Amino acid sequence: MEDIAIYRTKIPLNFILNPFLRLNLVHVHYPEKLERDNRNALKLSKYRVKDLSSPPINDANDPFIVSIKSRLNISDPYFHHQWHLINRNNIGHDINVTGVWLEGKTNRYISQGNFGQGVVVALLDDGIYFDHPDIRPNFVIHDLHNEKFSEGSNDLNDHKRDPSPKLPDDTHGTRCAGQIAAAPNDVCGVGVAYKSKVAGIRMLSKEITSIDEATALNFAMDKNHIYSSSWGPKDDGETVEGPDRLNMKALINGITKGRNGKGSIYVVASGNGKEYDNCNYDGYANSVFNIAIGAIDRYDNSPVYMENCASQLFVTYSSDSHGLTKITTTDVEISPNPINSNYKPGCTDRHGGTSAAAPLGAGILALALSARPELTWRDMQNIAINSVVHVQQTDKGWQLTGSGRKYHHKFGFGKIDAWRLVQNAKKFPLLGPLIVHKTRIKKVNQLIPQNGLPLSSSITVTSNIVPKPFNLEQVTVKVNLVHNRRGDIEFFLETPFGTVAQLSTKRENDFSTEGLKNWTFSTVIAWGEEVHGSWSLKVFDKGNMERMGKLMDWQLAFWGETTVEFKNSLHDYQDAEKFLDVYFPSKTELYFSENEVDLPGHISIFFKVIGALGLIFICALFIIVSYKFARKRLSVGLMNRFIPLGTMEELTSLHEIRSNGNVFISNEHQSVSLLPISTNANNIIFQAD
Repeated sequence: MEDIAIYRTKIPLNFILNPFLRLNLVHVHYPEKLERDNRNALKLSKYRVKDLSSPPINDANDPFIVSIKSRLNISDPYFHHQWHLINRNNIGHDINVTGVWLEGKTNRYISQGNFGQGVVVALLDDGIYFDHPDIRPNFVIHDLHNEKFSEGSNDLNDHKRDPSPKLPDDTHGTRCAGQIAAAPNDVCGVGVAYKSKVAGIRMLSKEITSIDEATALNFAMDKNHIYSSSWGPKDDGETVEGPDRLNMKALINGITKGRNGKGSIYVVASGNGKEYDNCNYDGYANSVFNIAIGAIDRYDNSPVYMENCASQLFVTYSSDSHGLTKITTTDVEISPNPINSNYKPGCTDRHGGTSAAAPLGAGILALALSARPELTWRDMQNIAINSVVHVQQTDKGWQLTGSGRKYHHKFGFGKIDAWRLVQNAKKFPLLGPLIVHKTRIKKVNQLIPQNGLPLSSSITVTSNIVPKPFNLEQVTVKVNLVHNRRGDIEFFLETPFGTVAQLSTKRENDFSTEGLKNWTFSTVIAWGEEVHGSWSLKVFDKGNMERMGKLMDWQLAFWGETTVEFKNSLHDYQDAEKFLDVYFPSKTELYFSENEVDLPGHISIFFKVIGALGLIFICALFIIVSYKFARKRLSVGLMNRFIPLGTMEELTSLHEIRSNGNVFISNEHQSVSLLPISTNANNIIFQAD
């Protein structure tokens, strides 16, 4: 999510399908606009292509690169700039894709090889300039009343089928499309799956509703196979936000019914919140239904913009920490016009962040799906975690899990390897349907210590909770927490084997006093471990003594499959309502009430209202008493025939009539004529005549 983030404000809005529905207005936010460097124009064929600002990583005359270009008939002038595809400067620091392309291809005239054929990747972004010469061959264009579109494309911002970008900054989707499916020709470079197709779902250029977002997630889900999203909640280190109920239902609908029941494959960027944020607070990257992808640079280092989290599946290549080396891909310049915008196709080497890692990962997954179209969405997840290369292995963050795999909160299970992924896809035994088992809610209602020690709570999982046999994949942890400063809290989940998932990190920018209410963390770290045994949740408070918190309750849910033979239909197991209930529990489930919250410094809504009413009462009482005292003071002064009445401004608030320098004042007791006897800058003293 290099440049794109969204935040939502809730508004009540009637809708024809449900008059009680609350929609989310989604505003697209670009924290940092994509840089536009001053580059000299270069005419190549009839298309305008920019000179790239960074020197290439590879030598254009490298024998291996020359051989690949010859065998695959690639003539793209900036192919050697695409170090993420082939890195001859740092051998092994690429996605290892050339073997996939060349598999079964004996010479340049035999069209065998895997290039993503038959797979459509939909980009939920700011549009695609599909007339770009690198994209046009892989964008199936239909013309309905002169409106060009593909079956899997839509414009949810301007309510058209044509997904073309409209605004000057609508360049991101075109760049992502080039990463996936840029065709081999004489322009720019190539995509990782350069014979796959791309579709554009334009949704990030204007405010959208929750219904628009759900529509995007399910649009043409029998035509589109993979959905790539480089957006999410704002990466500001304080936001805690995820899909609302409608959009969670859309995700579940996609994984249960998309691709004719095999399930839509959702790819999301893990986020660019740096060390100040954590993608477990991003409800999209944190969802069991999505594949969260992080970034590494060309040296296999974790860039500074990366967020750590326990839900990240794997990483792939993108820009470095300093922006010196980024991704080379297609680009477009847009000059908006009320009648018809002008477009100039081009290339860029300034694409980066996790919003570049996500589409690259989607393109790699397209190669596996092309090799084995019958793979389900969960098959793809399982294959991916077994098709990685461990990077920076001396880093102390790597853990050996109970399944024999390694996991790191920076790198997930590791760097995805295209060759391994495709080979594993061919022989992977297809999984059974997804099953989820929930524990009972564990009531805690205890203060979190502030002496450096954690608050610990355990749940023992037996075969009564999760029947045997069961192959564990993902774990979700629903928590309820009250705290004076949410950012002080860190959550850790320890498995029966002893593997530790850090579900959240301290966030310096999170000053929220709202705590967490039914927030669902997810982790992939326990994939393949034994589910039965004691699971321990540890909560640390990293703040000071003035900020306190309580863990109210928590609950576990285990996602995976049983190995027993299925006797019922697929949908008896893939229970969409049960999946939804994990994230949005029914009202029959008992969670904590405000009466249980006796946290020092915590004020419930009830007491806030009582306090506000009390303050209003005190102020009203003060005004009444002051008025009565003033009236009594006036009456007493009149009876004493000597009256300090205050300033002239105060005097004019009384019923007064001026005549010959005298002032006549009346009240309900008497009328009296007053004569001024002394004055100063602030007061005038009168005496009754």
